[in-house]
Amino acid sequence: MKGLKDLIQVAIQTNEREIVFTSFSGHILIKQSLDGETSSVCLTHEEFNMIQAMSDNENMSRFMSSVFNSKAM
Repeated sequence: MKGLKDLIQVAIQTNEREIVFTSFSGHILIKQSLDGETSSVCLTHEEFNMIQAMSDNENMSRFMSSVFNSKAM
């Protein structure tokens, strides 16, 4: 049952497509269905945070600084 506590799933469905975000064991699976075609990608939380930070240059700068600082230790 502990594994189920760590599982989070969110589905968004519109007239055109369905997107499902699933978070489990430190990974995020993003699956999209559009016009009968399905594609998916699996990211670590760190990779997902990097993608989020790309939408804001200031956030990206802070994120990269934190990565470099953590690797230097």
